[in-house]
Amino acid sequence: MKVIAVMLPHPMATDVLAAARAVSGALVRVSVPRGTALDSVAALGISPAHVSERGGDEPGDAERATFADFFRRGAKQVLLVCADSVAPPASVFEEAFAALAANPTHVVLGPVSTGVYYLLGFSAPTVPDLFTGVRAGTKYAFMDTLRRCEFEERRVTFLPMLDAG
Repeated sequence: MKVIAVMLPHPMATDVLAAARAVSGALVRVSVPRGTALDSVAALGISPAHVSERGGDEPGDAERATFADFFRRGAKQVLLVCADSVAPPASVFEEAFAALAANPTHVVLGPVSTGVYYLLGFSAPTVPDLFTGVRAGTKYAFMDTLRRCEFEERRVTFLPMLDAG
């Protein structure tokens, strides 16, 4: 099972969800902060059964919890869309799934011109610790994540860089 998980709130959620829904064979899911009113998710056409509530106080807890939740639900590959400044096209999601199918131990990473990343993906069953020490949401997030991949001995397949506009 292939999952595209969009972290909400996301200012471009409608565009991201539309691109994700265009990917054949992928299930579209969302990750929301714990306590989010599910009617706001329903307004985006997402069933409450397709929502992962995330919590945690430390940077990276939300991402780690989202991957773990969807792997527990049976996902074999999860792409997490997390940068709120870009909306990747469907072709990027397809490229990411193809990269994971070809190299299941790799991490796929989509950089944004501002130094963050718009997409992080990997295959089940384990969630590597790619979040400890990452300065999330800063111009250092992408490079910090690359260092974590090196530390975890995970090779990286890069997706196209997107411009934050």
